[in-house]
Amino acid sequence: VDDNKISEIPKSIIRLTRCLTWLSIERNPIRFFPGELANMEVLEIINASPVGLDADMKHAFNSGFETFIAYLKTWSTVNSTARLNLSWNANSAWDPILEMPVQCWRFKDTLTHIFLNDNNIHTLPQNIAVMHVLRELHLQNNGLVCLPYVMCQMTNLDVLDLADNSDLHDPPYDLVIEMRLRGIMKYLRAMHMAPMLKSLVLQEFELNYFKPNDILQTTVNELSILRKKAEFSRSDGNARNPGEVQRINRRLALFDIEA
Repeated sequence: VDDNKISEIPKSIIRLTRCLTWLSIERNPIRFFPGELANMEVLEIINASPVGLDADMKHAFNSGFETFIAYLKTWSTVNSTARLNLSWNANSAWDPILEMPVQCWRFKDTLTHIFLNDNNIHTLPQNIAVMHVLRELHLQNNGLVCLPYVMCQMTNLDVLDLADNSDLHDPPYDLVIEMRLRGIMKYLRAMHMAPMLKSLVLQEFELNYFKPNDILQTTVNELSILRKKAEFSRSDGNARNPGEVQRINRRLALFDIEA
């Protein structure tokens, strides 16, 4: 089926489990492969164009057939167990994962437990909050540096294991270890609401180190640029847009930062 416009392989391909030995689907807009392929009994070859594949799928596909099938096998049970275990160890068929797999969002209404410990994930995507049924997220020993503030909306989360991520600074790692999920969520909620409030309350955290992540800093930087444009003087010396200057100053005041 090369050179077509096939964007998705149906799960019903499992019906060919005892007869399909070679699947060639090159030059099709395929982004991922269903886990059912891992259960094909006689499949020996998959020919596909990896260019358009999701990052995690592409990485596994380029690592060879056996590694790819092993990776697909971890996804083949997600619908029945609601669990995903991509924790890495020396016996894993693939290299450590560098980012949260895109596949997770295809199971956002199913996954309740995700194990990604001992990989090399430094940041989490902003849209992680759409995984509204997730109850446990295990990210031990990943080199994380910050968490998205929007994670405070993940109200069903009971376990967030961030142990051995000593580079974590937002929230501070000491807070993560000492106050655990309750403290983490309280911190993320405060930071998430900061742009809309008149103050940022971080009482009772006993913070020794505080470094807001890039989202907050980007907001401040953008406002500062907009204010300079609004202040650009007219020929009479007055601000070009005084109302806009006042509005921006009010927003900057929320951060207690001078532009």
